[in-house]
Amino acid sequence: MKIAKKVLAVLMAVAMIAGLSAMAFAADASSVVLVAGEPDEDGVMEVAVYFKNAVGLKSWDLAISYDDKVLEFDSVDYGTDAKSVNDGSKSNSVTHEFNSEEEPHTVLYSGYFKETLWSTADFAASAKAKKTVSANGENFNVATLTFVVIDEKAANTAFEVAVRKCDGATVSGGKATAALKEEEKTPVNPTPADDKKDNTKTEDGTKAANPSTGDEKSTGDNMALAAVAGVALLAGAAFIVSKKRK
Repeated sequence: MKIAKKVLAVLMAVAMIAGLSAMAFAADASSVVLVAGEPDEDGVMEVAVYFKNAVGLKSWDLAISYDDKVLEFDSVDYGTDAKSVNDGSKSNSVTHEFNSEEEPHTVLYSGYFKETLWSTADFAASAKAKKTVSANGENFNVATLTFVVIDEKAANTAFEVAVRKCDGATVSGGKATAALKEEEKTPVNPTPADDKKDNTKTEDGTKAANPSTGDEKSTGDNMALAAVAGVALLAGAAFIVSKKRK
């Protein structure tokens, strides 16, 4: 019996370690993340592209698909981190290009680093004199895609990014959904106060007592019965344990 318990404990420990390792791997996995913003009053919306946990990435080819019945593609610009690197780093830079005509409802987006995607600390250390580089290497905003909403009735729209090629790091794709307008809520009409009547009151305004059925038991009786039942259960359990020990 003791050996079985020890084996069970070892198996549980191994399972816990394996589960924690899987969680850590998932948390550190390199990926492309799309973050869609809300459209402005002119129907213009932006989708930010991030490289998450992809330090060491050298170059990439992405295919970012969208619903061309809802959106019209407009342009691509460098993201905030890429702009900071291009403006302030003396030894690294980001170069990209895109094509939106080769495939329907898809933006082909590719680029490369002069060196590689560095850590936040390495980017900061590469700053030119009188410049700073405030680029987040672990969650790097490489680009911003701009779209125009052409379907005013659409409540939301979806994006998907597929990684076709990358060098320097293994990066996975992902999906994102953007809300285009707030959902209209149906107002709830409050019930007039006059319609709520308290039928439990008598003519003189006092509460009418519910008639006794004769089956009620006092709280003290119920507590006593519960205590007796609990003692009986404990006694039965003790008897079974003592039998097993013999």
